[in-house]
Amino acid sequence: MDRRCSIEACKREAETFCYHCLQDVCSEHLLEHKKWIQEQLPPLIDEINLVYDRLHHDDKSRTTSVPQYLINACSQLDTWREDCRNRIDIVYQRARSQIEDVVESLKRDETQKWVRVLDSLEKMRQQFKELLKEGDVTYRQLEIMKQQLEEIKTKEQEPIRYPGILITTQKLDVDKSVNVTIDVKGSVDEQQKPSPQTAPLRK
Repeated sequence: MDRRCSIEACKREAETFCYHCLQDVCSEHLLEHKKWIQEQLPPLIDEINLVYDRLHHDDKSRTTSVPQYLINACSQLDTWREDCRNRIDIVYQRARSQIEDVVESLKRDETQKWVRVLDSLEKMRQQFKELLKEGDVTYRQLEIMKQQLEEIKTKEQEPIRYPGILITTQKLDVDKSVNVTIDVKGSVDEQQKPSPQTAPLRK
């Protein structure tokens, strides 16, 4: 039994089967179909060239420019580092001030101690001058002055007692302070892919 062309309004006898459209077609419609397919090729080539030129240009731009997402990420990291440095400086300065206060207090105590010793010596000198001037000194006065002098010499030989300063620091676990999370899906814009087109048979 002869098959007719599947195209509506065509009365010709089907000469072949189009595996693309799954229809029996005559030679005229098969040629029209092939011609239509061939006509799709030039605009497709033009579109490919346009996409290539655009991507080629963008590729050169990417190699010379720093992407904004990298600038933003590095900026966040730099801000964190600066904040940590500032916090460390504050803690350091507070501890340093405490140590310096202790040192200054010790210096004041030592200075006052030697001022008192010098005052005692100056008084003794004045007393000796008076006794030499008068030419009359008792044994008891002499012994008291000897004792006072020995006390001053003993204080002079006393070692300076420095306070024991122990610095206790806690090691910072920096590795746990920064966490880099990369969300690839969230950083790429979804692009709709064009749906494949089926070349229609002309009717």
